[in-house]
Amino acid sequence: MKTIVALYSICLLFFVSPMAQAQEKPTKEDALKWLYNEGKFDTIIEEYTADAQLLDVPSLYYLAFANMEKKNFATSLEFIDMALKKDDTLSDSYRIKGDILKSLQRYGEAIIAYCKAKELDPKDFDNAFALGQAYGQMGDYKNGILVFKEALANLEPETESYMVSFYNLGLLESFLGNYKAAIPYFDYLLQMNPTDYFTQSKLIQAYYQLGDYKAVEPLKKGLYKAHADSLLNDTDMEDMFCIEQFEVKGNKVLAFERYEDGPSTNIYNKHCFYVLKTDGDLRFRVQTEYSPFSKSDDMLYFLCVTFSEKRRANSGITFEKNYDYRAVKPKAIKYIKQILKNQK
Repeated sequence: MKTIVALYSICLLFFVSPMAQAQEKPTKEDALKWLYNEGKFDTIIEEYTADAQLLDVPSLYYLAFANMEKKNFATSLEFIDMALKKDDTLSDSYRIKGDILKSLQRYGEAIIAYCKAKELDPKDFDNAFALGQAYGQMGDYKNGILVFKEALANLEPETESYMVSFYNLGLLESFLGNYKAAIPYFDYLLQMNPTDYFTQSKLIQAYYQLGDYKAVEPLKKGLYKAHADSLLNDTDMEDMFCIEQFEVKGNKVLAFERYEDGPSTNIYNKHCFYVLKTDGDLRFRVQTEYSPFSKSDDMLYFLCVTFSEKRRANSGITFEKNYDYRAVKPKAIKYIKQILKNQK
């Protein structure tokens, strides 16, 4: 699935040119940068923590980053607060503080830090992105949309940041259930990059939610062709793609379609409905299974459930050879409800 881009890059924020390195004596910041890039986080913590008060702000960043890598978020926060006491005018410090607070699940405080970063440098897209992302993660989609729309005013069209804003606007509108509003954003991205298959999947989901199955077909054909041409290898869409998300009895369900299709000598799954727990872990999966052993050519797909590698069941519900997802979905939902009721 498509992850949101990094909020900052160590190499970009603290780049030292070869000429500067040749003319100046290596600093503690240079040493910390090298240790960090080499993944020597324990060394940074062991050798620089005691004298943290003597470090400058960029060096304190590295000490905070090293602790973040080791999941020592409370300690990371101490070093960023130390950096802010030395200089509270740097937006980077507030953005990093927001990241740490978010890791500590102190989301309200993270929003305040990101807002301060954006206030200090409103034209830095990293600040807008961090704030918009945080609003989205908190479920405040409307404010997230406002942030990304405002960011567009400071961005050049067709730049990477512009595209990222468009994607997140489509995503947040989708989360609000505004699928008609989301479609133009995804459409624009596909016009700019027809091989953006993940966005293609998001557009498919939007059309499915609106019941516009006619618009879905060419998009699905595009993904099937990309799969046949091995263009999806080593991606999250290598085997299947998400076509819809919905809830059943308060449980989130992700519906996926696999590329494998048609007659086969082997059993395979076609549509998979992943039923999630409130924490996002998998509760169970309902799937349609192609069976080459059916006595009737008209009944080749069975609706089954998988609870674990060793525990599964067949509902006895069957579908015809040329069955359609629209016929599968209502029966899958009814079966999911039945399973959830039996689990109580």
